[in-house]
Amino acid sequence: MRSAARKILVKVARVRSTPIRVVFADQRSYQNREEDPEVTIVFKSKRAEWRTALFGYVGFLESHFDQEIDISGKYSVGKLIRMAYTSAYKYTANPLVSLRRRKLEWLQNKLDYANAKTNARAHYGLPTALFQAMLGKTMCYAEGYWPEGTETLDQAQHERCDYICRKLRLQTGDRMVEVGSGWGYMSMLAAEKYGANVVNYGLLPEQNVVMQQRLRQKGLTDQVEIVEKDHRELKREADTYDKYLSVGIYEHAGMDCQRDWIEGIALALRPGGIGVLSTVTYMEHLPTEYLTIKYVFPGGHVPSLPLTLALMDECGLHVIDVEDLSAHYQRTAENWLKNFTTRWAEIQAANPSIFTEKFRRVWTFYLSGVIENFRPGGGNLNLHHITFEKGKGHYPKTRDFLYRGK
Repeated sequence: MRSAARKILVKVARVRSTPIRVVFADQRSYQNREEDPEVTIVFKSKRAEWRTALFGYVGFLESHFDQEIDISGKYSVGKLIRMAYTSAYKYTANPLVSLRRRKLEWLQNKLDYANAKTNARAHYGLPTALFQAMLGKTMCYAEGYWPEGTETLDQAQHERCDYICRKLRLQTGDRMVEVGSGWGYMSMLAAEKYGANVVNYGLLPEQNVVMQQRLRQKGLTDQVEIVEKDHRELKREADTYDKYLSVGIYEHAGMDCQRDWIEGIALALRPGGIGVLSTVTYMEHLPTEYLTIKYVFPGGHVPSLPLTLALMDECGLHVIDVEDLSAHYQRTAENWLKNFTTRWAEIQAANPSIFTEKFRRVWTFYLSGVIENFRPGGGNLNLHHITFEKGKGHYPKTRDFLYRGK
C-alpha cells in the first residue's frame, strides 16, 4: 500500500517547479528537489496510505480532512492541485469512487422537493458569520467582475451586479424574477438603481431573514418581494415576468432537473422577455465530482454548456450572447480564500461545533480547487453568462450600451 501511495505522489511531485517532501507513516521520506520544500505532506497513519492507494486523490484528501494526513506550506493545497493538473498523474475513473458517487447522487437526487431544500440548506444554511467574513459587505456569492481599475472584492461584486442589470436592459417598472437571490444585493441594486420590481425565489428561510432585514434598512420592501419557492414553481406563473435572472444557482438544479429549470424560465417570461443565466459550466457532460457533492454542495451538478444551450433552443429561448468570465471568478475565489484564511479564528468562534478543523480543511480544499480549476492550464471549469430572450429580434443589435461610460 505504501508503494502504491508513493507512486501516485511521485507522479505528482515530478512537476519539479515546486519542491515537495512526503513523509510516510514509518518515517521514510521522499523529496523531489534538494531544497527547502514549499509543500510538506505527512502521513500520520498506515490507514491513510491504504486509503490513498485504494481511492487515489479522493482517499488522500479524505484522509487529510480526517487529520490523518497533514499538508503544510503557504497555499499548499492549491499548489498540490496545480501540480496534479500539470503532472504525469492523469485521473482515471476509480471504480470504487464511481460506485460511491452513484450512490450519493441517488440519495441526493433533487427530483424530490424536500431533498432539494435539504441539499441547499447543507451549504447555504450554514451560519451567516461564515459568509459575512468570506464574501465581504455585499455578501455576493458568485463571480465578481473586475474591469480595469477595480481593486476590491466589494467593488468587483457591485460591478458584476450592475453589468448584469445592463445586460438585462432593466428599466423602471420592469417585473423581474431572480431565482436563488442569496442575501439580496443583486435584487436591491436592480430595484434601487434601475427601478425594477423584483420577486425573489429564496428557498431557504435562513437567507431570507437576512435579506428581509437588508431590504428594510434600504426601504425597498415595496419593490422587492421574497417568496419561499422551488424554481420549478415558475411553471405556474406563465407570461408573468419581463426579466429573468439566476446567478450561480443553475448548478444546483441537479443532473435530472435541468430541463425543468429551463422550461420554467420559458413559461414565466413574457414574449420578448430577456434573461441572464450565470453558471459554472463544462463543455462536456461530465459526472459530478464526488468530494464536492459529499462535503460542499450536496446534489450539485455542473451543467454542460452545449446541452444547456440546446435545452434553451428547444424551449423557445433564443441565445444572444455567451460570455466567459472564468478569469474573473478565479480572482474572486482568491479573495474568498484570503478572507476565509485570515478570518478563520473569527469564523470558528462564531460556532465552534460547526466550524471545526475538518470544516477548515474541506473549505480550504474547495476554495483552492475553484481557483485552480479556473486557472489557465488547470481544470476544465468555465463560468459563463448566457444572455437570452423569449422569441427573437427584441435585443439591441450592438453591445455599445454595455460598455458606454465604462
